Amino acid sequence: NKEKTPWTPMIPPTRNIKVTKNWKLLTAEKPVDKIEVELYKDGVATGKKLELNKNNNWSGEFKNLEV
Repeated sequence: NKEKTPWTPMIPPTRNIKVTKNWKLLTAEKPVDKIEVELYKDGVATGKKLELNKNNNWSGEFKNLEV
């Protein structure tokens, strides 16, 4: 008799995508207080959004996205 290995469910791989808004202005002042970034997959909106502003250094991250 062979000992059977217990079945382990497959966990789909995930990834994170970092987003940063780089301003290309002649002055140090930003034109808006905040911006909203929406994630698209294959040209279709996913409904996942990030708000970028001065407090988060105009950066954010979409996390645990299926590959």
